[in-house]
Amino acid sequence: DEYVPPFVDSTALCHRMANAMAAFPANSTRSVILSNGGHGVRSPEGQAQFISAVTDFFSDLDQNLLRRLDWETALAGDLQERAAACGRPLLVALAGMPGAGKSTTSGVLRRLLHPRCFVVPLDGFHVPLQSLRSRPDADDAVYRRGAADTFDPDGLCEKLRQVVEGQEPKVWFPDFDHAVGDPVDDALCFERRLHRIVLVEGLYLLRQQDGWGSLAALFDYKIYLESDLEECIARVKERNKAVPGYTPEEIERRCDEVDRANAKVVQESANQADFIVQTDLDKASR
Repeated sequence: DEYVPPFVDSTALCHRMANAMAAFPANSTRSVILSNGGHGVRSPEGQAQFISAVTDFFSDLDQNLLRRLDWETALAGDLQERAAACGRPLLVALAGMPGAGKSTTSGVLRRLLHPRCFVVPLDGFHVPLQSLRSRPDADDAVYRRGAADTFDPDGLCEKLRQVVEGQEPKVWFPDFDHAVGDPVDDALCFERRLHRIVLVEGLYLLRQQDGWGSLAALFDYKIYLESDLEECIARVKERNKAVPGYTPEEIERRCDEVDRANAKVVQESANQADFIVQTDLDKASR
């Protein structure tokens, strides 16, 4: 970037960016500073220097690691083929335990399949807090929010049937607003002329019990992200530190009492998946 001010240490900046982007999955970084080229590496010299650095970086990586990092690309290609053969929008479920990487993976797939992929978070179908507070077990229901009985699978079913059976040019879906702690209606728009793949990501999409079976039956292809339970809970604990109104001790306790129980429920439905991928980098995907 030619707009880096002269007082910025560009070498240090480059190393810090490389560490942030590559250190976790690859355990290796390489930095290159192009003296010419600017945006888009325009000059022939800059292009050659950049290509050489990237080639050297990948050639030094473990090939098994590269295959594990590339499963999203292969999956995106498979989904494109399935969508092309489907006479209507392809419905895909992406399920996994809390902290397994569903949101991250759905974001990767959305970018790889842009603009044909429409992502629907199950979080948009949380039962609103007002409804939970009207239950006889209100305090318990609010505390356990995120459990299977605190979602509205029938509402998601209805929306997906509009997609596959209806003719409306647009179908609006809710999303979850973390600032208010509740779903927001009509936040996400499926466009029939544009979207050929509808990717729903969430915890209980493959579940057969407790009113979830009708939803699971709608999906054309079901993916399960397998990960280590303890690693998932550790990620959730770290993530939930940003939740206001709780002490670190309360977050730890709730993750162990609620999220761990939810994770075990999600694990029960893994065998319903068409494709299971191991998301831990030290284990092989399948």
